[in-house]
Amino acid sequence: MSCNPGNLHTESRLQAYNDIFVAERTDCEILAQKICTKADSATFMETMEDWVQAYGKIDVCLTIGDDLAKACYEVVKDDPTFAETQYYAVDANPDALLRIKLGTQTATVMQDTKELAQKNLDAAYKLLTGEEEVIEEAIETILITKDNVDEYIDYYIEQGAMTQEEYDAVLSQLGE
Repeated sequence: MSCNPGNLHTESRLQAYNDIFVAERTDCEILAQKICTKADSATFMETMEDWVQAYGKIDVCLTIGDDLAKACYEVVKDDPTFAETQYYAVDANPDALLRIKLGTQTATVMQDTKELAQKNLDAAYKLLTGEEEVIEEAIETILITKDNVDEYIDYYIEQGAMTQEEYDAVLSQLGE
């Protein structure tokens, strides 16, 4: 599931799913693909509801953003048919890390924002000074799963993107 048609970031993420995952995982059947024209939870949930009605059990939801993965999960969270469904996304927002810790999201991808900022500044300088006419760069991405989520939760708490209280509330739900 994607959103914001015409947006470079969302279209690039969707293209990457198609070029990498879909192309390499020929053992997987893609049931549906949609680019939502509205970027809100109600639209994402409506799309997931349509898919559940049309296809029944869905093994994996690949989304271009954590909010989309959350909406997909919210639609089916009380249905035992979907207990094993996996939810993958991009952004690594604090809420997604907590959902990974809780087991309601499988993984998210974090982009190295410091590296992105540095490359953007370097590119702007080179383009403005005429040193280069076209610049194509890639940045490091980090896959966050249940195996390494604690490291990034600690980092978010240190950076002020998440509070210890928010994390403690999740731990209490887990009985830790």
